[in-house]
Amino acid sequence: ISAAKSGDEADGFEDMSFSGKIGLKPNEISNIEVAGGYSESTSGLDGFDMMTYEAADDLNYEENAKRYRVSAKGSIYLRDKWEQILTYSIQRDSIKGEDPDTLFNNYEIETGKDVIDWQHNVYEDHNTLTFGAEYTKGTVNNTDTTTGAVVFDDAVTNKAAYVNTNIKGGELTIHGGARYDDHETAGEKLTYKVGASEYRKAAGLTVRASY
Repeated sequence: ISAAKSGDEADGFEDMSFSGKIGLKPNEISNIEVAGGYSESTSGLDGFDMMTYEAADDLNYEENAKRYRVSAKGSIYLRDKWEQILTYSIQRDSIKGEDPDTLFNNYEIETGKDVIDWQHNVYEDHNTLTFGAEYTKGTVNNTDTTTGAVVFDDAVTNKAAYVNTNIKGGELTIHGGARYDDHETAGEKLTYKVGASEYRKAAGLTVRASY
């Protein structure tokens, strides 16, 4: 709430961020890339009047947010037509509320996400086959900083395998893909997609269909 309906406090907002990326090519068949970023912000927030059940000015209520992310990716070509890409990324977020005037606006919520992806790309003329596996872990922790009590602390994982293909013959292109996920809480799920497109040169028209 930027300003309470019945108040006149001007709640401020400040933020800063930076990011960068660096790449290294050890030889003609391999490549390494590291990227990262950091951001933080401070927001002035309003409170809630329990007597009137309306938003109200809160001169000292602030929320501070921080985020950083780092990823590393390495790729290598095998036999010219087979590319392997291994990627590892992490992300951490923290949101901290501070209000010295109350007991209930003081909290810290921390979340995290780690992803490992191993992707293979096989190229043959105008045809492409992509397949791989992915592992994701998400974490969350919610702490009441007034009492130090942990309100919520949990982690969840997801394992996945995927395949995509793109086959071109003349003006016709056929593509399809499937992904299998095994989520720790949501369970198992198989999703898929198939489609085709054809370019009609005489009409300058591309016809697409997918399911």
